[in-house]
Amino acid sequence: MTYRADVVGIHDALVGLADELRRRIDVADRSGDDVGLLRLVVVFENGDATLRKLAAFG
Repeated sequence: MTYRADVVGIHDALVGLADELRRRIDVADRSGDDVGLLRLVVVFENGDATLRKLAAFG
């Protein structure tokens, strides 16, 4: 678990999450079975404000 409070940290965590998702999809594609892959959970506090800040960050 990780907690990010600032926009830069949230952005970096989401980029890392995208990389991990690509890796997991590649593993599932190669094995032909995605049942063994663990789920990832992302929780946003105050999602509306967070997403606005992320959009402005780009």
